[in-house]
Amino acid sequence: MRHITMVARMRIIVGKVKRTTVNLDTELVGEAREILGTRTTTDTVHEALRDVIRREALRHLAEHDWGMTLEDLNEMRTPRTFG
Repeated sequence: MRHITMVARMRIIVGKVKRTTVNLDTELVGEAREILGTRTTTDTVHEALRDVIRREALRHLAEHDWGMTLEDLNEMRTPRTFG
């Protein structure tokens, strides 16, 4: 059930905010800011945390056994005509 919680958390933009002091490598923050397109250090850290959570949720989804074959998936993607 953990992956469901992670997916649900992805939808929360900002829940509770905790003020804290952290020592950050300014070069890493600057590089992350450029990659993420954020303006502030806070925005950069929040977006990086969201990205970690999103990647973990996607990893859980990829590991899930959906009970489908590649052929089943391709069949679902094929447009159908009625008539």
